[in-house]
Amino acid sequence: MTRRRLPALPESAVMRQCADYALMRGALVIRVNAGAMPTPDGRWFRASRWRAPGHLWHETGVSDLIVIWQGQVFVVETKAGNNTISQAQDAFLEAAELAGAVVVVAYSVDDLRNAMEESR
Repeated sequence: MTRRRLPALPESAVMRQCADYALMRGALVIRVNAGAMPTPDGRWFRASRWRAPGHLWHETGVSDLIVIWQGQVFVVETKAGNNTISQAQDAFLEAAELAGAVVVVAYSVDDLRNAMEESR
């Protein structure tokens, strides 16, 4: 008998599952919408910017979720399938880790669950 492999969840589903799990554990969850949005007058507005020591201001790369739980900050970048982090995302994750955050690249809710369990 041949088993069919289930397709990977879309990134939005992984993000929802991670947010729901963190909320269930009593965490504060912040969803970061980092894309650009058009304004009524035709200009573009960027929803987030970040800067860390040794970096200029960046308008891309901020992780999908910021989770604060039991005195710790987790930055969670969600991915689906074979997707990998971009150069801008890697720079943000590195800066967040240097600042003391727990970095999680989550292909499933299990990645966040494991990080939260290991941090206890």
